[in-house]
Amino acid sequence: AYEPVAQMKYLFIGKNWISLEPPCLGTGVVSIVLIFVFFTKSSLLHKLSYSVLFILLFHFVNTLRLAWLLVYIVGNPSSLTAQRVELHDYITYFMYGFALLGIFAYQRWYSALRFAARV
Repeated sequence: AYEPVAQMKYLFIGKNWISLEPPCLGTGVVSIVLIFVFFTKSSLLHKLSYSVLFILLFHFVNTLRLAWLLVYIVGNPSSLTAQRVELHDYITYFMYGFALLGIFAYQRWYSALRFAARV
């Protein structure tokens, strides 16, 4: 059994590691969603409650993503580095989709902004 160890900005399991730097944790993606939320016309209570909910949910999904990535790396030690990077990229695209879904959800539930085609 592997014992996870956190040192500085890295999470180690055996000789495998994941970097825990802000870009890898999705701070830029969360920032974009929060900027959208705070510059959209809606009540301050809606903005704050949605922001806290989104940050918590994003953190939870991101934690699952990192755990799954480590389990994959430990379970496939012979996999090539290129495959690991590709897997990381696919999961990152999923997180971008999750953030976009967060923007659409806010617009649908709280915002006075309406997306409609003009005829």
